[in-house]
Amino acid sequence: MLEPVPTWRGIGLSGRPLDLLAVLAGRQDASDQEIIEALWPENAPARPLRALHVVVSRTRALTGEDVIERVGRGYRLALPASDIDARDLAARTEQAHICAQAGQWSRVLELTAGLPRPPEAGDQVSGPLAQLLGRAAAHASTARRDRALALEAAGEYEQ
Repeated sequence: MLEPVPTWRGIGLSGRPLDLLAVLAGRQDASDQEIIEALWPENAPARPLRALHVVVSRTRALTGEDVIERVGRGYRLALPASDIDARDLAARTEQAHICAQAGQWSRVLELTAGLPRPPEAGDQVSGPLAQLLGRAAAHASTARRDRALALEAAGEYEQ
């Protein structure tokens, strides 16, 4: 999701499937109502649950049936957090920040090595993807700051 052109296993994503995956990538799970509000913030369809089921079905056709899982009254991505770049970035940034506060600089360097750099959201990106990219940019900024502090503490200034 954090690539300049979001793809799923080489297939370009756009429209509602991209929006749905952006919503689900940004949280552990999401209720039907949360997803509907994210996909149609202005004008919900006349039959929003039916429209949501169509979007889920089309997205599953792209990703495979087992990637999007029904849970309670909502959905989630049935993937490890480490396979979802936005979640991996958030989790590693949070862990690195805790380690930075504790002065565990080598651990900060480990956690922040190789983190993705989310693209700028730009004017052409809107909706759930723009929100996901905005949160990812904030995480990346925190990770860069903590990494810089760790490098300074280690006596390294460029890396």
